[in-house]
Amino acid sequence: MLRVFVVTLLLAGLAPASASAQRLAWQEDWRRASWPDGVVIAVGFAGAATLALAVDDSRAGWVGAGPVDRAVLRLGADAPTTRRRASIASDVFLALSLASGPTLVEPLVAWRDHQGVAAQLAVASFRSFALTSLALSALKYGLRRRRPTCDEAGLVPCAPQAAHRSFPSGHAALAFTAASLSCTAHRHLPLYGASRGARVAACGAAIAIATTTSLLRLVARRHHLSDVLVGVLIGVASGWLVPLLASYGGFGGTRAE
Repeated sequence: MLRVFVVTLLLAGLAPASASAQRLAWQEDWRRASWPDGVVIAVGFAGAATLALAVDDSRAGWVGAGPVDRAVLRLGADAPTTRRRASIASDVFLALSLASGPTLVEPLVAWRDHQGVAAQLAVASFRSFALTSLALSALKYGLRRRRPTCDEAGLVPCAPQAAHRSFPSGHAALAFTAASLSCTAHRHLPLYGASRGARVAACGAAIAIATTTSLLRLVARRHHLSDVLVGVLIGVASGWLVPLLASYGGFGGTRAE
């Protein structure tokens, strides 16, 4: 984790320095953060924490899978050691997706050029992650779906405290929230300069990391395919649609050339 942190700081340091005039600007047709955003952030994180503490998930509310879920599950790793490694790797890729995009590198890059834009990006990120967290808690503790590995006669240890939180995949949702936030920011702001190629590369890398994170959850058999797909949808909705409509002026808002 320390290496990931150091690399992301280096990436921020290598970003193009500001010229005499600022590269970044919050456009007139974009909405600026205000107190309702703080309410959304507080309610989102507080609601997620309340559900996690108040709901008893010791009993499964949803057991079993459909034919597509079962077919994809058979493609996962069989060896317990391979599954554990895939699970650990998914944790690392999730940390990378969070640190290398909207939670660290991009706000730091923006801060070097325009502190006001950096603050707007930070609020947008907190708001999206708050909504993702609330959606995850509501579905995980409301449906309490049993994890695939908990039905395999002990082939892989099934932690009882997380046995019934399979749906949806939190890793997929958080990774795609980060990737979508990153792509949306690069679509509207020249964070790495005027080069379109740099913006496309940054967005593509974020999506690749999020996709790898999600696929590793399937390899580790920590989730069914449907868990991962719904997690992806939550992430895209929170990380792309919410900031697009709530910050960047909607589908007709000003975009980077």
